[in-house]
Amino acid sequence: MIIVKLGGSSITEKKQFETAKLDVIEKHWKQVSKLEKKEKLVFVHGAGSFGHFQARQFNISNQFSVQG
Repeated sequence: MIIVKLGGSSITEKKQFETAKLDVIEKHWKQVSKLEKKEKLVFVHGAGSFGHFQARQFNISNQFSVQG
């Protein structure tokens, strides 16, 4: 199994709310699609500008609680 992690700050415009870098995502996809098909691929990614704005808004880096 091959796990590929795309960092959120590399695939999104960090200073622009919820803005993906589609050209970068496509470049990575093309590279990975050339790999041998013998292995299972798992893609994971960071949140980048799709999560950092909300994290800052709700101050989650300084507090964390579980509702239950």
